[in-house]
Amino acid sequence: MDKYQEQPHLLDHHLEGMMNSLLEIVWDSASPPPLVHLAFKFLYIITKVRGYKRFLPLFPHEVRDLQPVLDMLAKQNPRDPETWETRYMLLLWLSMICLIPFDLARFDGNLVSLEGQARQPTMDRILDIAKCYLVVSDKARDAAAVLVSKFIVRPDVKQSRMADFLEWVLSMLSKSSSQTMEGTVIVNGMLQALAQLFKHGKREDCLPYAATVLECLDSCKLSESNQMVLRKLGMKLVQRLGLTFVKPKVAKWRWSAAKGIGRITGRLPKELADDVIGSLLDCFSFQETDNAWHGGCLALAELGRRGLLLPSRIPDVVPVMLKALTYDEKRGACSVGSNVRDAACYVCWAFDASTSPALVIAAVFDRDVNCRRAASAAFQENVGRQGTFPHGIDILTAADYFAVGNRVNCYLTISVYIAGFPEYTQPMIDHLVNMKINHWDSVIRELSTKALHNITPQAPEYMANVVLPRLLPLSVGSDLHTRHGAILACAEITHALFCTLIEKLSLSKMPFRGDPIISKYEVNKCISVPLLQESAVTALAALCNEFYINERREADPALQDELVTQYVSELQNSEEMIRCGFSRALGALPRFLLKGRLQQVLEGLKKVTIISPEDVSFAEARRDALIAIAKVCQTVGVKGDGSQQEFVCRDNVDQIYATLLTGVTDYTTDSRGDVGGWVREAAMTSLMEVTLLLVQNEAELINASICKQIMCWLAQQSAEKIDKFRAHAGSVFLTLLHFDHPPVPHIPHREELERIFPRWQKETLNWNAASEAFPRITQLLGLPAYQYHVLLGLSVSVGGLTETTLRYSAQSLFDHMKKIQSDPSALGSFCETLLKVFEDNLRNDRVSVPLLTMLDQMLANGCFDMFTEQENHPFPVKLFTLCKEEIKRSKDIRKLRSSIGKVRSISLQPLWLWPGSLLPLPSLQIRKTTASQVYEMLLTYSDVVEPAIMEQATAILSDTNWEAELPVVRERRNCLCDLMKVPRPQLVAKVRWECAPGAAFFMEVSLRMLAASCRTRGMAGAAA
Repeated sequence: MDKYQEQPHLLDHHLEGMMNSLLEIVWDSASPPPLVHLAFKFLYIITKVRGYKRFLPLFPHEVRDLQPVLDMLAKQNPRDPETWETRYMLLLWLSMICLIPFDLARFDGNLVSLEGQARQPTMDRILDIAKCYLVVSDKARDAAAVLVSKFIVRPDVKQSRMADFLEWVLSMLSKSSSQTMEGTVIVNGMLQALAQLFKHGKREDCLPYAATVLECLDSCKLSESNQMVLRKLGMKLVQRLGLTFVKPKVAKWRWSAAKGIGRITGRLPKELADDVIGSLLDCFSFQETDNAWHGGCLALAELGRRGLLLPSRIPDVVPVMLKALTYDEKRGACSVGSNVRDAACYVCWAFDASTSPALVIAAVFDRDVNCRRAASAAFQENVGRQGTFPHGIDILTAADYFAVGNRVNCYLTISVYIAGFPEYTQPMIDHLVNMKINHWDSVIRELSTKALHNITPQAPEYMANVVLPRLLPLSVGSDLHTRHGAILACAEITHALFCTLIEKLSLSKMPFRGDPIISKYEVNKCISVPLLQESAVTALAALCNEFYINERREADPALQDELVTQYVSELQNSEEMIRCGFSRALGALPRFLLKGRLQQVLEGLKKVTIISPEDVSFAEARRDALIAIAKVCQTVGVKGDGSQQEFVCRDNVDQIYATLLTGVTDYTTDSRGDVGGWVREAAMTSLMEVTLLLVQNEAELINASICKQIMCWLAQQSAEKIDKFRAHAGSVFLTLLHFDHPPVPHIPHREELERIFPRWQKETLNWNAASEAFPRITQLLGLPAYQYHVLLGLSVSVGGLTETTLRYSAQSLFDHMKKIQSDPSALGSFCETLLKVFEDNLRNDRVSVPLLTMLDQMLANGCFDMFTEQENHPFPVKLFTLCKEEIKRSKDIRKLRSSIGKVRSISLQPLWLWPGSLLPLPSLQIRKTTASQVYEMLLTYSDVVEPAIMEQATAILSDTNWEAELPVVRERRNCLCDLMKVPRPQLVAKVRWECAPGAAFFMEVSLRMLAASCRTRGMAGAAA
């Protein structure tokens, strides 16, 4: 059944057949009890996958089934832990049989049996069974609650038994305490029964008892309980009691009529069905109310869903549907029409039509969130169904159900992204101009004009030639809303066109050199606006090349000093986007403006790349600064013996590389995820560009140390877990390795690398695929220069959480370890490097936590078994020391769990970690896990423990509930101390933890066991 967990509906066609096959075994009187239970167990497994609600109606529920099912339930032992599936399924079956439309008194007949004893009425038998199973601790309790909800609401039962049953439930609630285990079970069952009853019972039947139930529930004080399940059930019951008190409200929509039209039309001849569609289209008149439009949309959607809209009618329906998507009628201080627009999205969802721009516009620009989400869902459906909507997948990624929930984000961010696709640019602009800048809501008008501002760089000519001439007359019109929106739109578009104007004037070589008009070009303001930065930087480059250069092709010193100084000073602005803009601006400056100022620019950009506590989250600024450094280097060129103020030369090349290499180590994370990845990606690209620039001009400026650092860092990034960054690093790595115009000098182990990565694989190797990347990158572990960095990258991948990455990286690592098992020198070198990686990254959770997990897997795979045969080998001792240091004072659950299982071989300490009873409540799982590990180690080292002590210790470890309260756990721990002759840990007021609290006892036990085991195996040195 596991394969159906994600799509259980695929089982639906087979459920009845599977049930009938299993029930044949149940009905067969010759079937032994174990076989019957197995049949019910299989039924439970199917129910668990598909859900009991879908499975329930398939049970046989005729009159003749009642007594046999009751008899089978009567034979069950409610406390038998082996057969709870049988009881669970029988109770569900009985809840279905209870729906038979006959008075249960008819089944009683003569209540006096042949022996003269009175028999219990059927109604009471069922009720007693339900009560019995409401107080058990297994899954049958849930089924009993379902049974109660179906049984008590029967007309004959509710008259005579409902009041008594509720009285019993409330009395059980009052007498039980949620502070004890038994009380918790009872309260759980009672709350489930009440919640199910008030869900399925009629309001008029439950209302007389609602106040009493609410009063009892309030007295239970479930909000103070430490049991989350009880609090949840209490909250569920309170909600249903509230719905019982409140009268139901009848919905006013016309979907029922629409579905009726769809059903009837499906049975009409073609001609008459077409008449129905024609009549529906008459509803879409602006003389009709919004109710007519709403009902018409629903009816059209039903017809489309049933395939009743003929192709000949599509040209008539689509224009109407497009109008409905923007339907909005003002009524007083508000408007109506959101229901119409929502229904229009349903029409688009129901049948395929070329409506992609309209749906995208509705998903981004509609005023109401439910309409935006409906449009997004309809667009997604059409993209999946047809696959012909332009850029469908890209748009869905940006404008999914959750993204369109924020209106400001839709108008100012998502719209700009979608407008970047030419098919949508003009329709979006036209919609904003025609429908939104004159909207009755001032917030929508303002957002629309800001959206026009942001979209202007996508279509500057259309804005200038078409939109502005259309807006100018509207700005002096009579309608106040239209006039306000048009004036704002003109201002925003003009502002956005400013940068484009500067660029065009500069490229057209207008005679403004030396003219005062140049001083009015406020490009700097555009550079500070995030959405205008790209166009502003382009305009700046054109402006500088045309107007900031004199006849001698040099910069005016005063102008150069003012511009460069201002731009460099803005790099330390407190706003990240301003840093980004001016970093990009410096990268776009022409060579004559950088001449004599290169060192000032490089120092300014270097400061941006430095991570400080104030700007640790400014990853985008660091990214743009690194990109700018490479652009500046390409602009000024290379001259080995030149001035560091004018060229990339011997005096500044080391500084440039140091700055770029710092970017490769940026692993900053915030709420957006691994934002440092943007910096690393930019650093790798810039390293490649600067290196290739030097290679093609003066390769001798690249020394062996720099080249080794570059290649090693790229190898590390090629071994890490994020596919996108791994692929980029791999691409840069191979580009540098195989560049031959001329070759990059000083690449370590070039011949071995070219053998591992043949030139013909440069374009075909898929670094995104873990199955292709890791088998190759792990081969670099055999190259001394790369071993440290590749192992550092692999640690994060092998110990990560992504299944595919983990599987292929781990398998590749284990394959390498198998190859070097017979080579003590290679294995020793690997272990030294591994310890070095661990030591360098102590308490760096990004590396140390997955490294502990990787070590656990390596130990389990026998990668270090060779050391068990060697006496006094230093690797286990150093590894033990580093593990102890890593978890010192740590409360990280994942780290502690990983460290518990580290030591599993004879040369490693059997177990030295015991967080024990002194850890706070969140570490209950640590106690349980550690107890299990101690138990396994006692069995492994049974030859060093006396049999009597061994038996008592294992009994304590296995029988104790290590998740119990502290006094209980502490008492059992002290018993183990006495058995092992270890001093009991003492709880002091202030503890300076040297390892996890309570570890002293198990540290001493483990060391004694290790020493004794070593002596018995003739390893006296190790024992000492």
